[in-house]
Amino acid sequence: MKTIDFINDRKETWLELEKTARKISGVRRPRLDDRQVVSLMHNYRRTMADLSLAQSHYPSDPLVSQLSSLVVRVLSIVAAHQEGDLNRIRRFFSYTLPATILKLSRLFLVSLAVFGGAALFGYFLTVLDPYAANAIAGDRYVFMTLENIEKGKPFAVYESGLKYAMSGFIMANNIKVAFTAFAFGAFYGLGTFFILLYNGLMLGSIAAVFGNHGLLFDFTTTVLIHGTLELFAIVVAGAAGLRLGQALFRPGDLRRGEAVYKFGVEAFQICAIMVPVFVIAGILEGYVTPLELSRAGRILIIAASAVFLVLYLGIPTFYHLKRRKEDARHEAFPSIRMSN
Repeated sequence: MKTIDFINDRKETWLELEKTARKISGVRRPRLDDRQVVSLMHNYRRTMADLSLAQSHYPSDPLVSQLSSLVVRVLSIVAAHQEGDLNRIRRFFSYTLPATILKLSRLFLVSLAVFGGAALFGYFLTVLDPYAANAIAGDRYVFMTLENIEKGKPFAVYESGLKYAMSGFIMANNIKVAFTAFAFGAFYGLGTFFILLYNGLMLGSIAAVFGNHGLLFDFTTTVLIHGTLELFAIVVAGAAGLRLGQALFRPGDLRRGEAVYKFGVEAFQICAIMVPVFVIAGILEGYVTPLELSRAGRILIIAASAVFLVLYLGIPTFYHLKRRKEDARHEAFPSIRMSN
């Protein structure tokens, strides 16, 4: 048999094996169903047999080197996937997390728009009518804030002798708000919208109270010491809740129950990933925010928080996108020869 006939007769098996290998090569611990595993093993055995034939009949042909490279590659991938649980953690942060972030990116923008829009509305409403803050944030909080401003200690609300207790309470409360925003997505996303609107209105209204006394910049930089992480995590939790609501409202080609399970798992994963962010935010709010820092010091901490978010979420997502582009390029230019 001529080399060209040999290639044309068996190339589909090689290309299928290479496609599977390329699919799982960037995944530390892929999940293959039974059919995919059987297909992988079947194609691998056939390719091994073809390699043996090629070595016997076409020893000097470049095809031998290509098939050998493919077989070794598959073996190395399978061997790598036999490592311990550390691979599962790496896989989660290098594949599952970035993939979920990309899926939720549009919903994140919707969540941010709802929260930000509500904050702006609350701010301007309170600027026009200062008593609106009483209706939104409550009389007790507004009167306490005004009293602190008059005493020259506008941010005394963050001061506490039991910092560890305050920090723990803040962490627990913020995590509860986030998971409430996620869980309320079960009401077709309307509950999540309500949580985002309410928290946005309150933030904007309180900002206006400080702004009416010429303290808007100091309020913003003080709150963002912990709020950079905290508000980001709440917006992400809002996106997770909207994802759950999307499963009920627009399940697509899936059955509603299947969509709820699939989207719910994705949403819960991204929501759970925000827990460490809330922990750090709680520590900052309990221990750092009460300090009388200079404006430069506050801005430095805000910038450090933004860098942390980029390192924690942005870099894995960037590399995931880069890997997808490389995979697409390999799809367009497969390494196995199609003809002699």
